[in-house]
Amino acid sequence: MARCYGYGPVTFRSFDSFQGLPAVEPGDYEIWQEGQFAFSRPDFERVLSQKGFKRSDYQIVEGFYNDSLNEELIESLEKQSVKASIVYIDCYLYVSARDVLAFIGPFLQDGTVICFDSFFNYRGRADMGEQKAFEEYKARTPFLSFRPYMPYSPLGMSFIVHQEVEPAPQSTAPDSPKT
Repeated sequence: MARCYGYGPVTFRSFDSFQGLPAVEPGDYEIWQEGQFAFSRPDFERVLSQKGFKRSDYQIVEGFYNDSLNEELIESLEKQSVKASIVYIDCYLYVSARDVLAFIGPFLQDGTVICFDSFFNYRGRADMGEQKAFEEYKARTPFLSFRPYMPYSPLGMSFIVHQEVEPAPQSTAPDSPKT
């Protein structure tokens, strides 16, 4: 979209282990397996190249989220004044989505679009997967609101982030007499 609308320069950032899913805890409706969806980094970069991305267009942070999405990375990105226009979350597991949401806070801005690729997994249950992580995140961030934007794909849902502006303090002094 950035290229389509002539918006730039834009750096795309990808966060992936390239090892597939991390260890999966057994539970109701849990159909995933450790290592599922593995895709090598060279293959990923080949796809990007085929789609017209130059190496200078993107950065890759490799590793499982609980290791790679750390304070050092946050500080590095903040020093670069990174802000997110679109955040695409494709986490089948609650723990992965939780880790991503815990990481992205400093980079959200008014108007950021968050897309959850697997929002309606687990039969659409709000107490599992990405929905559970998102509900917990919303409870921890009362200064943000999330307007439902549009569903996409069979299981995806997107939201627009709005930063709530605190109202200006009201004077507690009595009104001055009018003369």
